[in-house]
Amino acid sequence: MQRKEIFRRLAVFATVTVLSALVLSLYPFYPLYLTIILALALGVVAFEFPILGLIVAILLSALGSMYQDAMIGLTFLFILILTVVSMTNWVDLALVAASWVLAFFTLPTLAIVPTVLAGLSRDRETALKIGAVSAVSVFVLSWTRNIMQAGLMIVPNPNNYAPKPIPNPWQFNAFIPTADMFSTTHITDYFAPLTATIGDYRIYVLIAAWAVAGYLVALLASKWKGPKYIGAAIVGVLPPVVLSIALAQVPLLDAAEALIAAAILAAGYMVISPRISGPSLGVFTGLDELVPTGIPQKYSLLLGGPATDERNLTVEQFVQSGLKKKAPCFLLTTDTGFANATHTKFGDKLTVLVANPRATSTDKNLIPVQTGIQNLTSLNIELVKAVKDHANQGARICLDVLSEILLTQKLLTTRKWITDILPLLENWGFTTLGVFNPSLHTTEDVQGLAELFSGYVEIFEKDVGGRSRKLVAVRKMTNLRYNENELIIDRQQLSRSKGGLRERLSH
Repeated sequence: MQRKEIFRRLAVFATVTVLSALVLSLYPFYPLYLTIILALALGVVAFEFPILGLIVAILLSALGSMYQDAMIGLTFLFILILTVVSMTNWVDLALVAASWVLAFFTLPTLAIVPTVLAGLSRDRETALKIGAVSAVSVFVLSWTRNIMQAGLMIVPNPNNYAPKPIPNPWQFNAFIPTADMFSTTHITDYFAPLTATIGDYRIYVLIAAWAVAGYLVALLASKWKGPKYIGAAIVGVLPPVVLSIALAQVPLLDAAEALIAAAILAAGYMVISPRISGPSLGVFTGLDELVPTGIPQKYSLLLGGPATDERNLTVEQFVQSGLKKKAPCFLLTTDTGFANATHTKFGDKLTVLVANPRATSTDKNLIPVQTGIQNLTSLNIELVKAVKDHANQGARICLDVLSEILLTQKLLTTRKWITDILPLLENWGFTTLGVFNPSLHTTEDVQGLAELFSGYVEIFEKDVGGRSRKLVAVRKMTNLRYNENELIIDRQQLSRSKGGLRERLSH
């Protein structure tokens, strides 16, 4: 196992262990020795399944809330379901849980800091989601804990809660409530104050501002570099800070703490992120892993590299990722061998168009284009005919014809063809992958091709530790945060099937 992979696993172990111990202490129930044992056990689970370790920690904490009060436990279970359903990545789940820990154990104003980190490290949509879930969960949990001021969040009419001590002698089944605790009358009486509380418009404004903070940080961090990167975090946090001062009477000193913490976090992240960013810390696992949460819909990405197994596997992984999302997928290629291989692998799930006069087929999902690339008008007609019925279905398409068109039609005609077809595919909701071999073209041709796509990823060979290895690097990724490292391509890992329960838990 590589040194970086060992470091990554140890970092995951430490993060999940510490976070689990703190989450288990949200409500008094577990003795200190048991908290430590459970946290260490969940950290060991996190070596292989990080998200499972965190989910179990939150579930065990829910049992502690059930011991405090059956209705508190019921409320915590709602938060558990909301959080787990919303978060698909263990890091995102950890950020939400960290906001709880900061809100109830340290400086409550800093509970927004994990949302800032989400904006710095994740895409805009994910940062917005993490901010929203963090704000809602902090508000609801604060209400159950009888806290009127949870950092930047106001909680009118909190629940009348006084913590019960840890059971002595301790018994696991002490959390089990009596059946009459869940009577309709008891539930109605308990949540009546919450019903009145959520009628306060200030709550919705503050929750929205918290969520927008994550979005703003992600938006500005993708555009501002250097010292402005720190400014992105400060500007992103300003809306919730200003509104909390106006609506929740948060002291100016507390508000300043949030701004200073955001600036320090951005500065630290700017320094250490190049050393820790990226999927598997140096191993390329697929195009969708180059950016948080994958390549977005309607994005156009150019893949440059020699015609090798690694490039073909990357194309197949792009297709496979789309098929796992139940999206229609298409491949346009001039290589009859690659066409037949991918058709054999994916069958009727993938539609392959072969722009080669020698191509023949009777299969409806393997379509020969007899004019090849000589007649681009005919090629467009066949392509549009195949894909037009799948508009707005989140489809994916790979254009593995760019080098051949560039060699025969030259740059001007190739650019015109691409500028015609890309907007059409984007309007139809397609995510597009263009493929070419940069070693066959001049620097001017490569640059002229790359500037037409939103992103450009290159596969190349390089000496690593005295051995020639194939690596991949992002040369451009417009409006997205991406891994800036050169990643080694592991052919076995790239070709490994993903998406099962084990993979989702590991992710």
